[in-house]
Amino acid sequence: MAAGNVKRGFNRLFVVATVAWVLYGCIIFPFQQNDKGFRREFDIYVADDVTCHQKALHSSTADLNACLKSAKDAWAVRRGQHSLGRVYAEEWPFILAASVGLPLVVYGATWGIAAVCLWVWHGYKDSRP
Repeated sequence: MAAGNVKRGFNRLFVVATVAWVLYGCIIFPFQQNDKGFRREFDIYVADDVTCHQKALHSSTADLNACLKSAKDAWAVRRGQHSLGRVYAEEWPFILAASVGLPLVVYGATWGIAAVCLWVWHGYKDSRP
């Protein structure tokens, strides 16, 4: 296989991998962050709910209902704070750096490693006739 074909093949493969990485960073990663926020807030809601029921063992039903309503209202407020727009607003520097910087570093490192390996390999070739 000619060296030009290897270079072209690597570049094409790298472009496809970079596009896949950018799509992950711009679409899937924000959904994962949003889901992580929802889970954290739901865990807080469940802990508040358990606390309300434990306090209800020593107080009246009216106190339980008020505590449960307070926990549910707090969860609704926290849940409303999580949206994809908010994730993009908070994470855009990371998304941009990961989408642009990481592929450039990987591309340069790969070509650098290949160049060093070829240099070493050509240097140790047997040059006897």
